[in-house]
Amino acid sequence: AAHVIDSPSPVSRMATGNDPAPPVTWCLGGCKVAGEKCVGNQNHPQNIDDSDCKPCQGGQTYWPCDVDGLCFCWDPDTPRIPPAPGSGLAQLSNERPCDYFTQTTFDSLAPDAQFPYTYDGLCKAIDSY
Repeated sequence: AAHVIDSPSPVSRMATGNDPAPPVTWCLGGCKVAGEKCVGNQNHPQNIDDSDCKPCQGGQTYWPCDVDGLCFCWDPDTPRIPPAPGSGLAQLSNERPCDYFTQTTFDSLAPDAQFPYTYDGLCKAIDSY
């Protein structure tokens, strides 16, 4: 049986019991990927330092770890780009935009694209944001 997910948005989405879990952008319970560390989001309205987020890496589940986007998991080998703010809606699919926007389509729109403005660069930027 489907149910409507409550949302602050005027748009409602239908979900079934087989849908993926909503995306998690914070360090709640620690980062799941080896090598990532929990850091503070300098763009968040709440003032936060990396040291405030460090306990989240150890599994802490209360402030600041439970505030969406306040702390986030970051791979130090990548640019430090905070996650996009949550929409309040569940992600109903694990599909990636580049599963539909193919390299052939990209090449037809930008035939002379050069690094870093390549199809691979675009897909990596979308996936990291």
